[in-house]
Amino acid sequence: MKSQLYLPFLLGVLGVLVSPSWAQEQNASFVKDCPKVTVLWFEGSSVFDKDHPRRKYIFFTDPSPRLDVLQVGQAFTLKASGPSLGVMDGLSASPEWVCTDDGIEMKAEISRSKNYNGSTLYNPGTWYPEITAEMALRDADAVVHTTWSMKLDDGAVLSRATTPPYGEQTYPVTLRAALRQNR
Repeated sequence: MKSQLYLPFLLGVLGVLVSPSWAQEQNASFVKDCPKVTVLWFEGSSVFDKDHPRRKYIFFTDPSPRLDVLQVGQAFTLKASGPSLGVMDGLSASPEWVCTDDGIEMKAEISRSKNYNGSTLYNPGTWYPEITAEMALRDADAVVHTTWSMKLDDGAVLSRATTPPYGEQTYPVTLRAALRQNR
C-alpha cells in the first residue's frame, strides 16, 4: 500500500526536476522576422517559490497566470507566467511560438500525472512555468497571445484542474497583450 502512495509522488518530483531542461533547449539568441514583429529572443524557464529559501510548504501569494509587458524605447519584453503547479506537473515539451497575422502566439503544454488525486500530501511546494520573449515591432501595433494547456500523462486533455492550495483553474488559459509603438 505504501509503495502505491509513493509512486505518484516520485513521478511528480521527477517531472518537476526534469522540467527545467526545456529552458536550456529553448534558450537561444536569434532573430526571426514575422509580419508584425521581429522576435529577438525567446526562453522558457521554471520559477520555484523563489522568494522563500525554505521552499517546503511555502506557496505563491498570487497563483494567477499573467502576461506582463515592459517597453523600453522600441523594444518590448514579454513575460508570460503560467498557472501555479505542483510536483505532480511538468511540461510536455518546450514552449513554442509561431508568427500570426497580427503578431505572435506563444504556447506551452502542461502534463499532469494521471495518478494524482488532489491531495496536498503530494504537493510540498509550487512552481510555475514562465516564457520570456523580447521583440521589436515591424508595424505600428501587434498582438501577443499566450496559451497554457494541460493534459494527463496518458494523453487525456483536461479542461479543469486544481493545484492545492489554490482553487480550480480552467484550461486552456489564454492571455492577450496588445503592443503599440510610442510616438
